[in-house]
Amino acid sequence: KWIPAGAFIMGSLESEAGRDIDEEAHIVELQHGFWIMEHLVTQKIWKQVMGDSPSHYPNEQHPIESISWEEVQIFIKKMEEREGIIYRLPTEAEWEYAAKGGQNQRYAGSNDPNEVAWYANNSENHPHPVKQKKPNGYGLYDMSGNVGEWIQDGYGPYSISPQKDPPGNTGEKGRMEKGGCYGNQEEGVRVAFRTGISATGRYPGVGFRLIRSSGPWKSGSDIEARAKQQAMERQQRREAEQAQKQEAE
Repeated sequence: KWIPAGAFIMGSLESEAGRDIDEEAHIVELQHGFWIMEHLVTQKIWKQVMGDSPSHYPNEQHPIESISWEEVQIFIKKMEEREGIIYRLPTEAEWEYAAKGGQNQRYAGSNDPNEVAWYANNSENHPHPVKQKKPNGYGLYDMSGNVGEWIQDGYGPYSISPQKDPPGNTGEKGRMEKGGCYGNQEEGVRVAFRTGISATGRYPGVGFRLIRSSGPWKSGSDIEARAKQQAMERQQRREAEQAQKQEAE
């Protein structure tokens, strides 16, 4: 599915039920559109590329899970070799923008989680075939619930000032997971919900979907390089401010 460029409010408002303190609302502009998979990568797709499936819940129509962030990078490399197209995981901003679907709802496509998500109240504590719930405004399925999704970014706080194409954090403190899974309560499948997990971990509640960017940052390594550059610039600004303060004293 094609997701057009645009601006949105990332995070959650203080009035949103179930919000966490790391979801400060701020304006983000994505200056380039991108293609994103309408559904999670299934076990069938994974096996076609990788040869076998390590999923805890085997079913070809279920989303792949129990695969680490690092294993996803291997999958991406093999996909690129097969198709000659550059893929990557979405940044947190790209994922959240796509999940909102041009709407401002608590979940991806509705304010009622039962319409769009497999979660603790209806999943019977296991994943389900993709595309069984209502899609969001961009025609994307399972952005809330079923299994959570690996994100390119590392986990960490984000700036609450307006941002353009934020690359997110580097991966030293783990990688982002978005969307929540079949085992989460309703607050954990909200679009704004965010959590960090180990890049080497294999979780039965975490899968992924891929994007193709139309912007200058095509690959995951491009995004990581930008994140490291911005982290270094922030550190330099902090050191300069500290030096100025010491001189003033």
